[in-house]
Amino acid sequence: MGLKSIKINNLLSFDNFVINDFKDINCIIGKNNSGKSNLLKLIDYFYKKMDGEQAIPPKLNSEYTPTGSISLGFDITRLKKVVTSNRKKSDYQRHIYNTLFTGEFNKGFVFPFAGTSNFTEKQPYIEVTLTIRKDDSIFWSIKDHEILKIISRVYPFFSIDTRKIELYDWRKLWSLISKVKFLNTRSLKKEDVVNFLNDKISAKSGSYKDYIEKIDDITERSDYSYQERVLNYVKVGLGGQNFNIDGMDLEFHSDGTNSHKYLELFLSLIIALTRREFVTPSVYIDEPEIGLHPKRNEELIYRLHEIYFLYKKSEEGKQKNKYATPYPKIIFSTHSPNIVKQLVRLFEGEEEHQLLHFSKKKKASTKVTTLNTHFPDKRFINIFSDNEARLFFSDYILFVEGETELEIFGNQKLMELFPRLRLVDTYKTNKVMLNSINPRSANVAIPYLVIYDADKLLKYDFPKSTLTFRNDTIDLYELAKPYKFSIYGSKKYTQGANIKYLISHDKNEKNSNEDKTDYEIFKYNEFIKRINITTLRTLNTYFFSTTIEGALINKKTIKIFYKWLFNEYLYIACVGGSGDVNKTIDTLYPKLGSHMNIKQVFKSIFKFPPFRGKLTTSSISKSRKVRVSYIKDLIVQIKALQLTEDELITIFRLVFNGKTNLLEGRDNENYQYVSDKISNAVTLISNELNSTYPHKIAKTGGWVTSFINFSFNYLIKMTNKNQTILQAEFENTFMELSVILKKVSASIE
Repeated sequence: MGLKSIKINNLLSFDNFVINDFKDINCIIGKNNSGKSNLLKLIDYFYKKMDGEQAIPPKLNSEYTPTGSISLGFDITRLKKVVTSNRKKSDYQRHIYNTLFTGEFNKGFVFPFAGTSNFTEKQPYIEVTLTIRKDDSIFWSIKDHEILKIISRVYPFFSIDTRKIELYDWRKLWSLISKVKFLNTRSLKKEDVVNFLNDKISAKSGSYKDYIEKIDDITERSDYSYQERVLNYVKVGLGGQNFNIDGMDLEFHSDGTNSHKYLELFLSLIIALTRREFVTPSVYIDEPEIGLHPKRNEELIYRLHEIYFLYKKSEEGKQKNKYATPYPKIIFSTHSPNIVKQLVRLFEGEEEHQLLHFSKKKKASTKVTTLNTHFPDKRFINIFSDNEARLFFSDYILFVEGETELEIFGNQKLMELFPRLRLVDTYKTNKVMLNSINPRSANVAIPYLVIYDADKLLKYDFPKSTLTFRNDTIDLYELAKPYKFSIYGSKKYTQGANIKYLISHDKNEKNSNEDKTDYEIFKYNEFIKRINITTLRTLNTYFFSTTIEGALINKKTIKIFYKWLFNEYLYIACVGGSGDVNKTIDTLYPKLGSHMNIKQVFKSIFKFPPFRGKLTTSSISKSRKVRVSYIKDLIVQIKALQLTEDELITIFRLVFNGKTNLLEGRDNENYQYVSDKISNAVTLISNELNSTYPHKIAKTGGWVTSFINFSFNYLIKMTNKNQTILQAEFENTFMELSVILKKVSASIE
């Protein structure tokens, strides 16, 4: 009840803009210049003109259309109930009844209001439209100004621009206090007040009354307005008018504290003072987070939650100090994930909150989307944090499975080559999270991409030698249903045919190679490409051919990979250990080949903690020779295994925790099927690298960043720093990453 809807045509950034429903708390989010503050300006202008005030008219969105308009709709159910009840009514309530509801079916604005439908007597509704012409003149859809006065008085509007709060002078709060209470001040005559005070203050001398009469004879004054009269009576009852915090004047507190306490007090007052009134105000607070610590933002919403539920009736029958009366309509516009997080977590009811997303493309008007922020899975509410709330403010969201992907897509060199990657929020997710907050579920107009390893969709059944589909993330059979009756030759038909082709391979026998690491004949990589053609178009989802490690270690990258690996030993491995390192090198180097093998010497010289002192010229020379000798020995060991290039690629993927094309990894049950030749080689190389490699070979051991950075530097040298050629070489080398990066770049304005 109260403010129900807003429609704006051809004003500022709006055209054909509609918000059909307002909840108790409404949070507007969106980029800068998306129209959030414009909405405040227009509502503010609407009310100023309704109150007969001077105001600068807003510009038209398009000069080709001669007018613009803003319409506010109000649910007047409670107002009607109050003024048409059998209870004793005040003069003003009778005035409302006579103005709005006598002969209501003939007035054209209630039951139903002109231009509206679907409103019954159970939902009395009034819509008021202000039209602004190109010459700045205005006209109202309702000609009776008494009706406008009633709307303004019963449904007042308050706005707070936090940039303009008088932080050390809170007198504007008295305006709120005077507007949300109806008192019959006419029954209290001036003479009665003067006589009462005279009796209390100067009963014997009559000096108070005499004093007032002399001022009255000498001066000329205009009468108090209704709000002024109410406010004077309220202040007398309170015994003071200067606000403070914790008993101390406002000047003693910081700007942030004063801003926070002002907003907190305002919200507390507007809720508490309207619980027993038929006044239903609306308030728009623009960017309440300005000047506040993030925890203060959270505290503000928590305090709002406390005062909101303090007065909310929760069961049938009478509850002391609990009311079923409508709440004020509170509107926040914010860039703060903290505020969004608290609203979503604390106000779970459907009527308690809504999140509105404003968006505006270049040379277009503001669009609004109501986001799905009421989550049936309570597990998600319990873990909904700033990270999840921050996604509602994203330009683009990249949902990934693990830490390695976070490391890659946060790489600074990658961002230099693909600048739009800086606008991307990369978010590690799981099924519970993704079902709740991916933009498709949340109904938010934010572009996104979900990235999975292939084993989230595919599984190879070794005993049966069949490829099977899993439906953990995507059910291709469900995906195929909408395309069943598509017209031959249409895009939908082509898409449906591709899905049908993919499904035809489900549980289909496909023999593996001798090593049990790849398919014998089946063109697996081409099949993955066909999957991604479908999933990218329909579900914004991309599957790596194996894992992220497979996207880094493959036929296209293997030469750079070898160079990087040997470079790590040649330049990154640090001389170290305790004691005099120069002496250690001088002692161990002569033993190389006679008493110690190269691996023993290497491990004794290159170890933790790194040496921070100065190496002698002799130590530098000897340590370099040890590095080179160890690399040569490592190459000899690898060659002795007599492996093909494809086998080596598979082995290094497994060593660095990736998977084969049959989706076996060292940590899953299918690894038992890998041939001894491959598994033994993996064990040998893993042991070697674990004992001597400068980084850990675990997923978060640092090797990914090191490899990506080395690859960039290598490609830069190859391309003579030509950015265009560099990007082309990167796309040709890291093909799977490039598909993702190009998709992301093309989706961001």
